[in-house]
Amino acid sequence: MLPTVPPKITMWLQQQTVCESQSVSLFCNVEEGIPEPEVTWTKNEDRTILLTSHSNSSTYSIGHIKGHHFGNYSCLATNAAGTEKKTASLHVKSE
Repeated sequence: MLPTVPPKITMWLQQQTVCESQSVSLFCNVEEGIPEPEVTWTKNEDRTILLTSHSNSSTYSIGHIKGHHFGNYSCLATNAAGTEKKTASLHVKSE
C-alpha cells in the first residue's frame, strides 16, 4: 500500500489591493501531498469552481478588474489523505 500525505498549501499572496481596470494574479503553492492533490479556486465560499488544476503551483488571474471582483478567493488542495484551504482577500479601489 502506498503512503498518503495530506496536502500542505503555501499561499504566496494573502491580501492585495488593486485599482479598477488593472489585472491581478493570485498564487497558491502545494508543498506536499501524496497522491498529487487536485487544486481548485473558489470565491467567497461559493461552491462554484473558478479554476481546477493538478499541479504543485496554481495561479488564478483576473484581467481588467472591476468592483465585483472584490472578495475572498480560496485555494483548496484535496487528495485521498485530506484537504487544506488558504484564502486571499482582494480589495478593489475605484479609479
